[in-house]
Amino acid sequence: MAFSGLFAAALLAQTNGESWLRDAALQKALAAPLAIQSDNEPLRVFLERLSQSQRVAYFLDRRLDPSTPRDLTQDEQSLRSIFFSAAAPQGGGACSIGDFVYLGPGDVVAALPELLTKLRRDVRMLPGDAKKVWQRSLPLQFARLSRPAQLLLDLANVNGLTLVDVESVPHDLWPEVNLPAMSLAERFACLLVGLNKWPEISAEGKTVRIVELKLPQEIAQTYNTEQRNELTDWIRQTIPDAKVERKSAGLIVSTSPINQHEIARWLVDHETIRRAQTATATKVVTLNATASVGTISRQVAAQLGIEFNCTADLEPKLKAQVEINVDKVSYDDLLTKVFANTGLSFQLDERQLRVFSK
Repeated sequence: MAFSGLFAAALLAQTNGESWLRDAALQKALAAPLAIQSDNEPLRVFLERLSQSQRVAYFLDRRLDPSTPRDLTQDEQSLRSIFFSAAAPQGGGACSIGDFVYLGPGDVVAALPELLTKLRRDVRMLPGDAKKVWQRSLPLQFARLSRPAQLLLDLANVNGLTLVDVESVPHDLWPEVNLPAMSLAERFACLLVGLNKWPEISAEGKTVRIVELKLPQEIAQTYNTEQRNELTDWIRQTIPDAKVERKSAGLIVSTSPINQHEIARWLVDHETIRRAQTATATKVVTLNATASVGTISRQVAAQLGIEFNCTADLEPKLKAQVEINVDKVSYDDLLTKVFANTGLSFQLDERQLRVFSK
């Protein structure tokens, strides 16, 4: 398949970097392999760059130092594992919470999904009107230098709730946050978990008490992995008191949250990427032209009928001129040549061509 009218088609509009991926699109992005290069970058700077380029929202627990420099270079790792690896040097990890990624201490990351499941179950037991309030889905957004105690008070007041023991919330100043829609219960949990606190909802749903966060002594996690035998051997050697049940292609492991974190870290370290064969992967292109990186990449997206996604701060790099002479190569191979020596990388699938910094 050759380009026809390469420079005639109209350029596609950019996608707002804060238009977060959600639901199935988010899960697909988290599973997709990426090449990443980060040299001595503060954790938050790296996360902001990764979040904006991939359109994946994140929340960084205050117990992880955002200024800690970190190096991470990966030729091929899933986005989910990249988030985890970013937190790992501080003993942390990452997990998906609704439509965003939470990064925090390893034991909290491991236990948080179960804690949220219990919180949602408690909400479902509330009286009808109160349940509607607690299940109401809205984004969590606040400005830079916000104080957590005031955020909690505002959240309670706007929803007609009584907040108890807010004086136990330590003083802090937080960065700007913009997260996708989530329930009121999840918003309270998100604001409190990094303070080692948790919301306790009264039986009538009108009062929320701030209590100390208590992690369960043991949780059960299911791990579906092709490396089931290797993982089983590692668990038996490293965590001999863990309860391991083999089921279908996976394992059900019952152990402490910190041990679950160590298992998750083992899986990240031993991750095997399997690329799905897509329709775009079977198409070939012939091109002999000199043009800007942005012109060629946008026209690739137009030819494939997919979205072109690049944040505004990368536009200067897209102006670089490249000379391309290829005959019947895959679009992946073409784009690899186009983006060589630009400091940029790309992800191509059946939905979009996404450009981001290495």
